[in-house]
Amino acid sequence: MLFVILGHCYIGLEDPVNRFILSFHMPVFFFLSGMCTKTSDGSFRAWTIKKAHSLLIPQLTLAAIVFVYAVLSQGFSVTVIVNSLLVWFLPTLYLSLLAFYWLARACGDSIKVWVVVLCAVGFAAPIADLLNIAVCPIYPETVLAGLFFFCLGHVWQLLDCKVSIGKPAKRVVIVLLALVLFALSQLNVPIAMYEGEFGFWPLFYFTALIGTVWVCLLGRLLEGVSFFTWFGQVSVIAFVLHFRLISLLRAVTVRVLPLAGIYLDSNGMALLLFILAMAILIPLVDFCEKHVGFLFGKEKLK
Repeated sequence: MLFVILGHCYIGLEDPVNRFILSFHMPVFFFLSGMCTKTSDGSFRAWTIKKAHSLLIPQLTLAAIVFVYAVLSQGFSVTVIVNSLLVWFLPTLYLSLLAFYWLARACGDSIKVWVVVLCAVGFAAPIADLLNIAVCPIYPETVLAGLFFFCLGHVWQLLDCKVSIGKPAKRVVIVLLALVLFALSQLNVPIAMYEGEFGFWPLFYFTALIGTVWVCLLGRLLEGVSFFTWFGQVSVIAFVLHFRLISLLRAVTVRVLPLAGIYLDSNGMALLLFILAMAILIPLVDFCEKHVGFLFGKEKLK
């Protein structure tokens, strides 16, 4: 979630740091969702309702925030209403969960069957890309790519895989993987899953897998830090709130900084926006979690 926020602080997709983030951050979300999602013995209807509560309710809250911001900055129009609803990630994750329900029923705990499913879904995504079907904001290839990493996370959880290396060695591996990941991310086009843009598919898969391993190792190294645990638990709230907050902060800073005689390059501006956004997001997310969690699909804290 922190990488998502930082990535949105950059204006262009072509920036090297943003290309680095784009190469893995959304696949990691699907992977971690697959790790954390438990299969259900209940009905498909119950599954769809439960997941709609946790994903589509925050999507509606996000749409409302985007709509109000757009009306205040651009005025009211039908286009504004439509664009407010077209934030891709939560609906795409929801569709992946619906497909996962049936796949989990068919595969059970058989790793061999899951491997076949992973191969089938992995090959289906680039084929869907070739068909060039656009149902904005949902692209079939994006749903399939998300489903691939979601199922991969579930298989990882079934295998109960653990990386047992010491902290010094883990730090070295993290640094080396970060360098490799950065280099690979510059070879492909900027990955824009919300537009169905994956570039060279084998390179996308390979880079995203390395990024997933890298984030998991980084998470293991930082798992004792309570802030990261908390921020992971409220990541959906942060996701909903950060979009227009960053837009507002950017609109203010690009006007204020020149008046103060301060001119920043893209990295400096992104870092400043990230610091400002986090300074506001942390107390705002904490307030929302405690008092209006129902707007984000969360139960009220007891």
